[in-house]
Amino acid sequence: MVRGIDANIIALKWKEKLPQQMLQLLRAIASSIRFLFKAPFWIRDRQHQIWYVYAIVLALVVFGFNWWGVHIFHQWIQGQLVQVGLGQTLLAVMEWAHIDIANEGNPTTWQSMVSEFVVSALGWMYWALAIWFEIKTLKYVLLAFSGPLVSLVSEQAESEITGVTIAFNGVVWARDLLRSILFAIVLFFAEITVSLVSFGVVLFTLVFFPLVAPILSVFAFAFSVFLSSFVFGLSSFDPIWERRGLGVSMRFRKAWSEKWALFGLGLPFHIAMAIPVVSIILAPVFLPVLSAVGAVLISQRAQLNTVAKIK
Repeated sequence: MVRGIDANIIALKWKEKLPQQMLQLLRAIASSIRFLFKAPFWIRDRQHQIWYVYAIVLALVVFGFNWWGVHIFHQWIQGQLVQVGLGQTLLAVMEWAHIDIANEGNPTTWQSMVSEFVVSALGWMYWALAIWFEIKTLKYVLLAFSGPLVSLVSEQAESEITGVTIAFNGVVWARDLLRSILFAIVLFFAEITVSLVSFGVVLFTLVFFPLVAPILSVFAFAFSVFLSSFVFGLSSFDPIWERRGLGVSMRFRKAWSEKWALFGLGLPFHIAMAIPVVSIILAPVFLPVLSAVGAVLISQRAQLNTVAKIK
């Protein structure tokens, strides 16, 4: 009986806290998005449009490198599919459809239709996966090579707010590049693994538990959006925390404690990178700069509010 009463008390407390937690969550996300949209006006008012020029050069390098790498990868995959996977798949389909290549010169109409449908479906599946993979690789190649640019913009923006000048250091610049590359590689494999596992689980439930599959698909999609947005937000806040002397473990702990602020900052980035044309033309140019400035504005909002009150 006592346990039942304790459980009811815990449930009531949870119901009371849940709306407050949801409100805090939404406020954190909205605040981050608001500061991100303030960033271009902050850049314009302080005449730092040169940052966009740096970003354009970076975007051209990233796009060229990504196109070259993905093109080579596609050629290799297509060769493997033709030599091994696709040939075996077609033979299995023909055997299932009772098409004897050696003895039947004229397969029936429905057999031909089945074969053509399977070949067409495999082609569409391949290109859908190829586009998905290209968007993923572009996102992480951008993360890998935008580290020094994000650090530069972040340092200069913070210097203007705090008045503390940070001198250029080539060793720090190289370390930022190496850190962002390693960071992007780890997160790339983490997200790809999570995406493939989620796809496999959803496919399994679709076959064996079809009623559960739609609900699980929504959760898998939501988790994928959260993870991608969180990664973008973390890449913008990481240089700030490193300048403050936080170690790697402390930075990850702080990131998780402020996960919804990071999610709000990275969500527009995730949406932009998911749109094929925008992800190639606009996102690599504007988003690294805007997210870097937005992260600084969020981290320095107390000082900015004080300055605004004095004025």
